[in-house]
Amino acid sequence: MNKKIGIIGMGIMGSAMAKNLKKAGFDITVYNRTAEKTLPLKDMGCKVAKTPKEIAGETDITIVIVTNPSAVENVLTNTEGWFKGECKNKVLVNMSTVGVEFTTKLNEMCRHHEVKLLDCPVSGSKVHVESASLVVLAGGDQKEIEKIKPMFLKLAKAVIYAGPVPNGSALKLCMNLITAQMTTATAESVVLANTLQINPKLIFDVIKQYSALNCGYFDIKSKNVLNDDYRPAFSLGNMLKDVKFMIREAGLRNQKLPVTESALKLMETSAEQGYKDKDLSVIAKTLVEKYGAVKKPVG
Repeated sequence: MNKKIGIIGMGIMGSAMAKNLKKAGFDITVYNRTAEKTLPLKDMGCKVAKTPKEIAGETDITIVIVTNPSAVENVLTNTEGWFKGECKNKVLVNMSTVGVEFTTKLNEMCRHHEVKLLDCPVSGSKVHVESASLVVLAGGDQKEIEKIKPMFLKLAKAVIYAGPVPNGSALKLCMNLITAQMTTATAESVVLANTLQINPKLIFDVIKQYSALNCGYFDIKSKNVLNDDYRPAFSLGNMLKDVKFMIREAGLRNQKLPVTESALKLMETSAEQGYKDKDLSVIAKTLVEKYGAVKKPVG
């Protein structure tokens, strides 16, 4: 695969993707609204575009991985946006988590500009993108996805084809629902252990010996909740956005998600405490500070 690739968005995920693709030998051009975040990529030999419009002209495939629908729309449609450049017949890969409704709208925008949209959010967080072990949840034309699969496999260990647009985004919401509830379960279990005056580390000792539950996610989050260290791998704010998408999409189809709705209330309370930019597992602090009496962990 000999393609020029652009990446818009140099957050935790986008910057790591750019590094992995550059190391793999791809011709990479990057753009970020805050130019300082592109400097490490420039030092690696990536080209730095001044505008998304420039990215469109310089590349064959553009990955967009930004925070939310308004950010995606802005980088595509503003006066120096990607759609203003030479984008006809190019491939736009949206890897942002933006929900089904917006992805459907984005697909129509791409058709208007004669652009091929691939709806490809990813499952995984900081540790997975840095180790190129994400899972790509791919929606769109299957032949187009197969063409650029070699690129995906420099970022991920697997590509799961979900069907046409917006099925990639739909699958992403389903997966993040599980992640959200695994995190709330972890946080509540640790708080219950402290309330019962047992060492919460014992929970994770049991999980490691229990094949039905033992997985990398609990190991990662145990480090957060046991060490009171909430540096973000996947922020509370990002999950809060995604949970709202889940509930909205279900509601549009007359489906209730009562457990997810409860998780949303907890996350909103945690965000109100100022924890929006912390790791999602910071809800463990909120459970104690807002709902409990135990102030110090046991053990």
